[in-house]
Amino acid sequence: MRLSSYLAFIFVAYCTSVTLAARCPITGPLLPSPKTLSTSPFVLDAGRRLKELLDSALTGSIEAGWQTNVTSFSIILTDTGEVPLWEYHHTASGNVNSTKNVDGDTQFMIASITKAFTDLALLKAGLNLDDTITKYLPELASSTSPIKWKDITLRALGNHMAGIPQTYGYPDDYTLKSYFESLGFPPLSESDYPRCGVIGLHPSCTKQQLLSGLLSSVPIFPPNTRPVYSSISFTLLGYVLEEVTGKTFGEILDTEIIQPLGMENTGLQPKNKTSGVIPPVVNVWGADFEDNSPGSGLYSTSNDITRLIKGILSLSILDTPSKVRGWLKPTAETASVYSLVGMPWEITRTANLTPEHPHMIDIYAKDGHVPGYTSRMAVIGEYNVGFTILTAGLTDAINPIAEALLSVFMPAIEKATRDEATKYVGKFSTPANSTINSSITFTMDDGPGLSITEFISNSTNMLDTLMTFWSLWPGSYGEPELDLRIYPADISEIIGSNETNGTSGFLTREDWRLNMEPKSTAGSNGSQLPSQRVYENVCATWQGHDSFYYGSKPIDRFMFLKMGGDIVGVDIPSLRVTLRKQ
Repeated sequence: MRLSSYLAFIFVAYCTSVTLAARCPITGPLLPSPKTLSTSPFVLDAGRRLKELLDSALTGSIEAGWQTNVTSFSIILTDTGEVPLWEYHHTASGNVNSTKNVDGDTQFMIASITKAFTDLALLKAGLNLDDTITKYLPELASSTSPIKWKDITLRALGNHMAGIPQTYGYPDDYTLKSYFESLGFPPLSESDYPRCGVIGLHPSCTKQQLLSGLLSSVPIFPPNTRPVYSSISFTLLGYVLEEVTGKTFGEILDTEIIQPLGMENTGLQPKNKTSGVIPPVVNVWGADFEDNSPGSGLYSTSNDITRLIKGILSLSILDTPSKVRGWLKPTAETASVYSLVGMPWEITRTANLTPEHPHMIDIYAKDGHVPGYTSRMAVIGEYNVGFTILTAGLTDAINPIAEALLSVFMPAIEKATRDEATKYVGKFSTPANSTINSSITFTMDDGPGLSITEFISNSTNMLDTLMTFWSLWPGSYGEPELDLRIYPADISEIIGSNETNGTSGFLTREDWRLNMEPKSTAGSNGSQLPSQRVYENVCATWQGHDSFYYGSKPIDRFMFLKMGGDIVGVDIPSLRVTLRKQ
């Protein structure tokens, strides 16, 4: 079979989408995660700058965007290091009923951040997430229920895909009955309201009351149709966990998450008034959410939430790194291309955080809100960082604070990342006395990853060879100029050790993969058919990984050799060569 026919055979399954696709890098880290953020001058300078900005906002020198005298807050930015990268705490002047000094150990109500704890406990329990809820709560197995509970899985409950109501009882409010009637709603009797959980009419629901009441609730959408935020889903998951473990929900959290992570100030009840912050606005401090606790009942601190974030970033929060990576993935889309939903993540996609080197960044966050308290925890896996923002007061402080934190720190972290990546830059070649002439040069420009600007194999220009592969792809979409870039694959292994001048270090092999990206999208061949350019921005590089092989070795695989923190060489398996850094 001739080369052109061979390549046509290989790529026919996806060549159309690749050749028409917009230029896009490999998803995931674009450069190695920085290992020295805590000492990076870029990050240290960002910390000083943000402190000055927040100080100015709190003293009124610049507009804060929220009422600073009634809203206390605690912020921590972290990586996996022992101490936070940066922290800032503010005690509002109007805060007179509780702690006089907010710090990393001050308790806040974290509200729906609790859902992340519940999902984590569910994952740690080892249950089959595709089991239906009726396997564990047979009370819901009713053929007359408008909601088809037998079709709703634990996974659907944990990622807001069950299609069921947010709550039961609340937000019905009997105290507003006359007000609704004045607006034109018909008069109701007490029997028209749910039998429990209605403000001003009934106390909170017991488990049996709730399960019985849910049999008359109506669905919002069929299961797994589109995301619907639901707190009652997590109440049901709490019941499941209690059924399979024989423990209360509080005991489950304590043994599975709180104690292992050393979260000394986290629980379903506050420790005391002096350890917490009680804002001078309407609030629910001290509330026990009872059976609704799995959705919003925890009290915690920024230090404790940071411990959870570190467990996620280090991939140690579950028994295998693979499970943690799987947890940090979207499970549904919303109407916006910039918002996705996970388990129970609220995922924001943005290309605005690194203006000098713009690219898509995913922020995996979980917000929480109850009267008087608004909170956010987030991880940005690409940079191996995360943050916690806890506020007590009015709700309008959380977004300005988060925007400021990201706007100031992310460009600095990007610079630190690129600074870390300079050790990979340079020429790698065979020794001068070698019988072959092979070399490769990696550079770093304004684009993502590392660019290959020179590539010689035994005196043959491999850049021309790769261009040839591209030109032989089937279809007449033109031959755009290629941008050859490599990206870290998040795979590494220790392959040996070395001792030089009395010092020793491990030799590590670190996988990277090549992307052949067209610098411009190929044309439409002059077609006069109608077009809305729907496919112009489609990213299809994920279809091209591992596509070229030579003697069982992938041509797109490059492996940097690291001795301690230094790059000493690069292996190119398909060429059967190891090149030394010059």
